Amino acid sequence: MIFETVEFLAKEIEKYIHHITNNTEIPVSIKIGQVASAAESNAHNNFGQLTLVNIGEEKLPTLQTSNNPENNNGVATNLNLYVLLSFHQPAYGDALKCLGSSVSFFQHQPIFSRETNPNIPDTLQQIIVEHYSLNLEQQHHLWSTIGVPYKPSVLYRVRVKAIPNLS
Repeated sequence: MIFETVEFLAKEIEKYIHHITNNTEIPVSIKIGQVASAAESNAHNNFGQLTLVNIGEEKLPTLQTSNNPENNNGVATNLNLYVLLSFHQPAYGDALKCLGSSVSFFQHQPIFSRETNPNIPDTLQQIIVEHYSLNLEQQHHLWSTIGVPYKPSVLYRVRVKAIPNLS
């Protein structure tokens, strides 16, 4: 469920950036993984990166669908994924353009569901993307922990509502 969510969001961001730049202005591919070091950034320019930095659990009640309590525990486990989106571009301005486009994308489409996007992974009911602000001290600690120089980035809380497994 975690990988499928991050992979889905990476594809959606990449598709949006390619659409608004007509695939020519700023070539970008969105990778999943640890934030790239300076050497990796220099070797592989023009990419964005989604990095999972934390996971939180959220238990929400669900409707009981069976009279047999053994088939339904009445709780769906939903996750809050904290995902860092950073951009590695040879020109700082290009990284800011990509970051701005991504922020705009999630401001206009913060909710993904089967009704709005048929490509959502089968195990997921809904994905809600919310900007998650860090103060300067928290941001410093995050980038120090990651161990690479700061890159233009934004942190999102991605609320993942799974389809309950009732089997």
